[in-house]
Amino acid sequence: MEETPRPSSAAYDRERTKIHAQQEALKEKLAELDAKAKAIGPRSNPELDALDKEIEPLKQQAQVFREKNKQILAEIKNSEQNLKRMIAGVQASKKDNPFKSLEDLDARLSAIENSMLTGSLSLVEEKRALDESRKLKNLRRSFEGIKAEEDAIALEKRKLSELRSNFNSEALEKINSLLDAKFEVRNKLRNAIREKSNKMREIQQERDAIYAERRELHEKLVALREERNKQIEEWENSQKEAREARTLEQARKKASEKLKAASTPAYEEEIKEVESLLVYFDPTYTKRGVVDPLSAITANGSNSSLNKATGSTREISIPAGTVIMKKPELNNAVVSKKSKKKGSQKLSLAIDIVCGLSKYEIPIPLGKGDVPKTVELLQAKVDWYFNDRERKTKENIAKAEAELEQLKLEESHE
Repeated sequence: MEETPRPSSAAYDRERTKIHAQQEALKEKLAELDAKAKAIGPRSNPELDALDKEIEPLKQQAQVFREKNKQILAEIKNSEQNLKRMIAGVQASKKDNPFKSLEDLDARLSAIENSMLTGSLSLVEEKRALDESRKLKNLRRSFEGIKAEEDAIALEKRKLSELRSNFNSEALEKINSLLDAKFEVRNKLRNAIREKSNKMREIQQERDAIYAERRELHEKLVALREERNKQIEEWENSQKEAREARTLEQARKKASEKLKAASTPAYEEEIKEVESLLVYFDPTYTKRGVVDPLSAITANGSNSSLNKATGSTREISIPAGTVIMKKPELNNAVVSKKSKKKGSQKLSLAIDIVCGLSKYEIPIPLGKGDVPKTVELLQAKVDWYFNDRERKTKENIAKAEAELEQLKLEESHE
């Protein structure tokens, strides 16, 4: 990716100096307008302030009267409604009562009680008189309730009369008249102040025009600074993108190499080494994979494939009874100690063979009688690698392809 050259600050400095000079010229114009405003003088008037102080308490007093009259009117309306309801209730109670007055009811009740005391009534007549006496007593209690309601009506009428007497409109009219006179004087004073305000408004309009120019210059300066920062940022981004592109290309190349390596059949090295071990223990074994010569196993030195795989520091588990021989004729060999059983023969193994068996977790044979078991285990190991080879190869390819696709996706998002 081609790199953008670092932007120069010379043109930026020239344009910025030009804008600063224009800002200073506008600052001088504002100073001239401030002098004109000072010559007009203050727009406040002590007489107007004093008049406002007189008007305010009068307005509050008028408001108090209005609120009070409003409250009284609401109470009068509520009292009239209550009175109407109470009168209707008393009239309904009297309508259901057959007696005109409480005295008439008491006379009838006394006559019934006297007839019951004489004992001249039959059982049926006495029962009828008792029922009538009970009803008359209930009616008497109703009469007492009507009397209480009539007393409440009289009290409500007195309350209504008092509310109407408290309603006062004359005081409110007097305060309103005084306020109108003071408002007239205040309007004249305000007109004089309004003339000053008009002149100040003209000055303010000129100020606003200058402020608009200042804002325009400020925005121009900000845009100039942002453009310069953008150029620097683009240059820095170009450097960053170039580095990222190189890194991504290297990662993509590495992933492609991994995919190529993954396409190679799996377990190739393992099969090669295990089959070499099989040939060592069973020379009649026919190799199924492509392997190095048998000397790759038996040769001394660092070129052995098993030697490379295990490393010089690999820990080897050697069975009890096995010793490492250090003789000129058996260099780097492990010799199995002679078995106590009759007929057993000792077995000499090269150190690379021991390392190979240990690497693939195959028990080291203690004698020639253990070799068939070793061959069987090695054959099983080879069979497993061949059986799992296709699955493992596909898995390796899938992983490599996924890694490559991820890199391509990241590259497309750049």
